[in-house]
Amino acid sequence: MSAYEIVQTIIGINLLIVSVVSACIVALKKDNKK
Repeated sequence: MSAYEIVQTIIGINLLIVSVVSACIVALKKDNKK
């Protein structure tokens, strides 16, 4: 793999983690409102 491909992969993984974390936060906030 080239350095560019590695960087792209890391960015993609980071975006996935961010979306999962924000989805969890939204779910927790909804649960707390109940």
